[in-house]
Amino acid sequence: MFYYWSRLSPELAHYVKFLQEVVIEISSFVCMFLISIFMFANAIYVLNVGKIRQQEGAEDGEEITQYVSKQFKNQFVDAMMDQYRIAIGSVDNMDTYD
Repeated sequence: MFYYWSRLSPELAHYVKFLQEVVIEISSFVCMFLISIFMFANAIYVLNVGKIRQQEGAEDGEEITQYVSKQFKNQFVDAMMDQYRIAIGSVDNMDTYD
């Protein structure tokens, strides 16, 4: 809605055109960024599944730390969010990657 309202004023037309160009130019970077997040999340997800299977076969008193934090109900989404947080530099909990 703001986009169409901004086009009504000739003074704002330059800024609207500029925003259009920025969104078009940044789309290839966003696509590559999402692909890289997906690739690293897939690797961490596979490693985490191995950790879960190892934990199921472990003795009762032994607890094995998983690679992925539990934020959502889906482990792959958790892996993607962890990789996104690492990519933007929000690494509060790096103890699980020892």
